[in-house]
Amino acid sequence: MSRKILSCVMAGAAALAAAFAAGPFAFAGEQALSAQTLDRASISAGTASQTFDGAQASGQEKGAARTCSSAPSVKPIVALMQDAAFPFKSVRKSGSNPILLPEPDNQASFESNGAFNPAVILKDGVFYMFYRAQDKNATSTIGLAVSKDGIHFTKRPEPVIVPDQDYEKPGGCEDPRIMQVGDTYYLTYTGYHAPNTPTCLASSKDLIHWTKYGPVLPAKSMAILNVKVNGEYWAYFGDTNIWPAHSSDMIHWTKIDEPALKPQDGAWDDSLVESGPPPIMTKQGILLIHNGNLSEGRARDLGREKGRDQVREYATSWALFDKNDPTKLIARGEKPFLTVTESWEVWGQVGDVVFTEGMVVKDGKVYLYYGGADTTVNVAIAEPAWDNP
Repeated sequence: MSRKILSCVMAGAAALAAAFAAGPFAFAGEQALSAQTLDRASISAGTASQTFDGAQASGQEKGAARTCSSAPSVKPIVALMQDAAFPFKSVRKSGSNPILLPEPDNQASFESNGAFNPAVILKDGVFYMFYRAQDKNATSTIGLAVSKDGIHFTKRPEPVIVPDQDYEKPGGCEDPRIMQVGDTYYLTYTGYHAPNTPTCLASSKDLIHWTKYGPVLPAKSMAILNVKVNGEYWAYFGDTNIWPAHSSDMIHWTKIDEPALKPQDGAWDDSLVESGPPPIMTKQGILLIHNGNLSEGRARDLGREKGRDQVREYATSWALFDKNDPTKLIARGEKPFLTVTESWEVWGQVGDVVFTEGMVVKDGKVYLYYGGADTTVNVAIAEPAWDNP
C-alpha cells in the first residue's frame, strides 16, 4: 500500500475529527439514496449438493456523521411490512471513522498494510472485533480489538489467528465472520491457498484460543445463522453468487448448488454479490446483509463522470429469505443503503470499497462494521425496522 495514499486517508480522518469535535454522531449533510424496494423472488433449492468435511485439509482479494438513508419506502409483500422502512429506518456513518487504522510507520507490524474487514460480537457487554490485518508482504492474519462503546477500540499487540496450516498459505487468514451458539463462538474465514480461497472454520470458548477445523466450503465469505431451521444450521457463502449450505453439527457442511442470491442485471450489484455479516432471524424472515460490486465497464463510466479512474464500486444492501426455507428469497434491496462517500473509502489498497462484515445489535441500535478500501475499519449506526421473532 502506498504511504502517500494512507497519509491522505489519515489526514482526511484527522481533519474531520478536528472539524466536528462536538461529538461522533452529529449530523452534517445528507447522502441521498433511492428508496429500497421489496421485490418478489422465488428460488428453489437445487437437487444436487456437495458435502465438505471441516476436519479435512485442502487447500483475492479483492468527521461528521453522514446520513446514508432516510426511511426508505417499500412495496408491501406481506401485511407486517406495509408502510415500513426495512430493514433500517435510518443509517448514518460515525463521525469517528475510520475507527481502526493500520500501522504503516512500523513495517515490522502484522498490520503495516491494512486493518480492515471486521467481524464483531458482544460478550458481557464488550465489543470484540476480529479484523483482517495485512503485513508488508500482503500476508493476512486476524487481529483482535475490544471496546466498551463500539466506537473506540483497543488492539491486542499480536494476532489471534495466524496462517500455520498449508490451506492458509501463502496468503493467510482473511475476512472473518463470527457468531455464537450456546457457549461456543464460531469464526469463519478465508484460507488463501492460491489459487484456492476456501472458507475455513474455527471455534473458541473465550475468543482468544481457537481450534481450527480446516476448510468447510469451497468458496469464501461464509455467514452462519445462529439458530436452526428444520433441525439444521444454515449459512450463506460465495463472492460471485451467494449459495446456501446446511449442517447438523456446524462442522460438516453440505452446499446447495442453486444460488440463493444472484447479481442483478443493470443494477448496483451487476458484477457480483457476496455475503456480509452472519444473517439473523427476524419475524419477517432471515435477514442477510450482503455486499455487491458494479461491473468494471459501468464503474469506469462512473469514474469518467467524476474525473478520475475507477474500476469498481462496492456497496452494501440486504436480502430476506423465508424463515422456514432458507433457500427461498422473498425480498431484496433495490439499492444499497451503504455506499462509498468518504476519502478513506475511495483511496486505499483496493479503492472504491465499502465492505460490511460485522453487525451488532445493542440498546436499540445496530452497529454495522465495514472495511474501507481494504485499508481501514469503519462503523455506521442504524435504527432497526425489523421485528424480533
